[in-house]
Amino acid sequence: MNKTVWATAFLLVVGACSGITDTSVDPTQAPSTTTVAVNQLRPEPENLVWGGTIDPGVEYAYAIYAHCGVAVLGSFNDVLWQADVPDTTLDFIPAAWKAVIVGDQTVTATLVLTDDPEPYITATVNGTAVVYRPSSEGRSACD
Repeated sequence: MNKTVWATAFLLVVGACSGITDTSVDPTQAPSTTTVAVNQLRPEPENLVWGGTIDPGVEYAYAIYAHCGVAVLGSFNDVLWQADVPDTTLDFIPAAWKAVIVGDQTVTATLVLTDDPEPYITATVNGTAVVYRPSSEGRSACD
């Protein structure tokens, strides 16, 4: 006999010999469960807007207007967030993000704020992440 069979047999014998019965569980009653839809766990893109508040460690959906690139993420928690790309790169958009830009020139990213040791936001689209850091200066606007 293999070890699993011996262990099972041992537990059955010990359980039978102990004389203990567990009456705290009613086998006819199913455990209670709560079902939550995925869209209840994260806000829709329109719920997180430029100027809103983002909490550390929470995932948010955010629609980024990508007409002039995505070097500037937006302003959250009274801070402007920009990607670590050269200032001359106005139309910065990762290739994986370009593939999912919709007709109104937006791309929906999943944002997560990390605040330890230094604050940064990771925006992920189509499996590709871009890191945004606080900035005191905005970039030049495109036309």
